[in-house]
Amino acid sequence: MALLASVVLGACSDNTMSPPAAPPISSRQDLIPSDSVALTQVSLSSTTLTIGAPPALLTTTVTTGIGSFHQMRLRASILQQQRTHPAFEVAIPCGDAQATCTFTTSLTLPSDVILGPAQLQVELIDSAFDTLLGRVIVDITLTGAQFITALSPSSTTLTIGGASSGFIATIQNTDVDQTGAAVQGWIIQAGAGLARRAAVSNALQCGVGSGGGVLPSGTCSISGFFLASNTLMGSGTLLPGPALFELDLVVNGNVRARKSVRITLVSSASVVGLTLNSTRSDTVSIEGQSVAYTATLKNVGVSMSGLALQGTVVQGSAHRFAGGGALSCTSTPGVLPNGNCTFAGQLVATSNTAGDGTLVTGAATFQVELVDAGGHVLSTANIPLTLVEGPLTSPPPGPGSDAERLPRSRGARLARP
Repeated sequence: MALLASVVLGACSDNTMSPPAAPPISSRQDLIPSDSVALTQVSLSSTTLTIGAPPALLTTTVTTGIGSFHQMRLRASILQQQRTHPAFEVAIPCGDAQATCTFTTSLTLPSDVILGPAQLQVELIDSAFDTLLGRVIVDITLTGAQFITALSPSSTTLTIGGASSGFIATIQNTDVDQTGAAVQGWIIQAGAGLARRAAVSNALQCGVGSGGGVLPSGTCSISGFFLASNTLMGSGTLLPGPALFELDLVVNGNVRARKSVRITLVSSASVVGLTLNSTRSDTVSIEGQSVAYTATLKNVGVSMSGLALQGTVVQGSAHRFAGGGALSCTSTPGVLPNGNCTFAGQLVATSNTAGDGTLVTGAATFQVELVDAGGHVLSTANIPLTLVEGPLTSPPPGPGSDAERLPRSRGARLARP
């Protein structure tokens, strides 16, 4: 059913976005009076418009109280993602001695719009002085003659900086054959800041006998590989946690179809082993001597820098910093190359370091976190402890106040059992 919008000059319905302020009215005597004309009807053949399809029909009614439509024109634009995409400008095709002019115009979508919600902005303009006489804004939806009907990754868990994973996608083209076709994939992650990194970029190959970059009419099945990496094109930093794998069908630089699936990102670096080097098994003295520990790290991806280990003694609601520091796997502190690495540290159980609560005799947990330069936790390992009372015989290692503690990302907290 066609959409009908009846408005008073300069007004729009509550569910449309507020239009920008109209240009000021000139004091020239030959300027068309703004209160003598109005856009009284805007009707689209459909509010769902298909990119690359034949034009839609836009029917507009303009009324005037001066008995003339001379020097008036209609201007149409698509508003999408805070951008204005000009569509057309036409002169009002009615002459003098008329109070109402109703006419139909073909609306072809601009080439740089994308799939999704948008708005059609129709403006009545005084051509002589380029002043705004009226405006109507209508909600529309942009779709395509091409659709990604299915997207299936071989795994929904992807390692940041690690190996790629496969995917299969099905594309439906209800139009004629399309050339210049490609697929562009993205890993998208919301959080403290939006991260969007390229995951795949290939010319479309629909199968044996089909030319590269050609999307034939009908159904096309494709397969490929995607990966998560902070070194690829895009912005933001991908971190362990939930994310989206988005696949776009691009034809001659314009997005024609899009589909996404939920995935989980994991770090390529992890703490795979944690042991105490003590003859007293898991027993540690509160305020006593430090105890050596060894953490085994593994990196299945590219070399990483700015990494550190942060140890914490956790006991009920009490959690106290227990030692740590930058990695020493290479001659450059903080670097974790591909492969395995062992880190030797010192554990101390004390209520005098950064944290909260008081440690007492009883069961506890020693927790080690692998953190990056921004304080984001990449991996965690835990082992049980038995705390006993003991005198302080040496100063505790590591920082002694919150100000000296290793940085942590906003909102990150020490884990509690």
